[in-house]
Amino acid sequence: ALESARPLSQQFDIIADFQPPLLHLLLHFAERLSTHEAWMRLWGAFIPGIITVFAVIKVTEKVFSKRVAVLTGLLLALSSFHVYFSQELRPYSLPAMWAALSWWQLVALTTAKKSSWKVYSLFGMYSWMGLFSSYLYPFLFIGQIIYVVWQKRTALVPFFATVIGTSLFYLPWIPTFLRQLAEGRSVQ
Repeated sequence: ALESARPLSQQFDIIADFQPPLLHLLLHFAERLSTHEAWMRLWGAFIPGIITVFAVIKVTEKVFSKRVAVLTGLLLALSSFHVYFSQELRPYSLPAMWAALSWWQLVALTTAKKSSWKVYSLFGMYSWMGLFSSYLYPFLFIGQIIYVVWQKRTALVPFFATVIGTSLFYLPWIPTFLRQLAEGRSVQ
């Protein structure tokens, strides 16, 4: 919250804070309406936590059944970790939301009879937002690649094209990431 209070021109200069800028930017604009703690947590953690439960239900419903989806959603909503991180203004709830949303689109891609550019676009957008939410997000692609190979190999080429395209839009952030990494090593 303190980092997000700085002027917009300084929001990308977050070398000392080892994380991508999306949470900072989201909170920066939320602070324009209120700096109350509950307001900041609402936008930075609670809403992403609720959307994560919704997306997980949708993914599970598509892969298994409505009954399993409701049970999965209930278990996630009652998970102490999920509840905790959906209250904390820390960079965990936001990437979880983007991951769940990207999985929802990926499952839609692999279960549809015909591929849709809209679904690929949403998958790419959610993945891009995820990349700007957590440095651990690229590891999600490993599981998604395995899923596509296992479920629908015919979607492999457009899936890889989307992942590569998404990653290309992330490249401008790499120099800042490397500076953050160097800063972290100097603290160590």
